[in-house]
Amino acid sequence: MLVQREMDSHKVSLRLELTPALPRSLGSCPTAAVIINLVMNGIEAMQSVTDRPRELAIRSRQDEAECSSA
Repeated sequence: MLVQREMDSHKVSLRLELTPALPRSLGSCPTAAVIINLVMNGIEAMQSVTDRPRELAIRSRQDEAECSSA
């Protein structure tokens, strides 16, 4: 919601492919700030795209090796 206005004004659509059971830490403020920054950078990087729709895809996955070591 924080970047929706920028996405609308630059005609960028967002596709989320998120792993259903992500750890709660992904919603922390520092992580959210990083994701917002990445989205804004993606929007800016697509400004020159005029020959196809502008779609920003965000994918997440859980690294099984990292989870088993905790």
